[in-house]
Amino acid sequence: MNFSAENSTALDVTSLCRDHAFAEALTICLWANYWSHRTITATENSFGLNRDDCNVLITLWRYRQLTASEIAQLNGRPKNSIGRAVKRLTEKKLAQIHADKVDSRKKNLRLTADGLAMMERLKPIFIDRQEDMLSRLDKNQRKIVRDLLFKTFVDLPAWQVD
Repeated sequence: MNFSAENSTALDVTSLCRDHAFAEALTICLWANYWSHRTITATENSFGLNRDDCNVLITLWRYRQLTASEIAQLNGRPKNSIGRAVKRLTEKKLAQIHADKVDSRKKNLRLTADGLAMMERLKPIFIDRQEDMLSRLDKNQRKIVRDLLFKTFVDLPAWQVD
């Protein structure tokens, strides 16, 4: 089924996102749903990695070392969900837990060599879906969208998930 507004006989998904009090939030949510469903289905089918597994991998790939609580905070996900993902990833030897050098009670996470290799296998899945969904936007328009979303992240502390 074609979900484009250009085909009047198909369902018009954009009509869900017009002329109501939470139109912008719903637009972002629907876009994220379309992006994440296909990418996470691919990572689950190909590598046995679910959404939170991918969140942890990507976050450690970008930050190199964090605690599970920091990963949960950065991703807006519950700590228990991230904790289960950390357990799965350490069992798969994609991540390792290390005691902090200053505070041995603090447990830092890092990707292993296998975890870094997994990220290299995951990147094409994420990039291909991104290109599919953003193909109508030129480089400048993509930057504008990203910059506008980044601007809203100033309020991130108020959005936190417990």
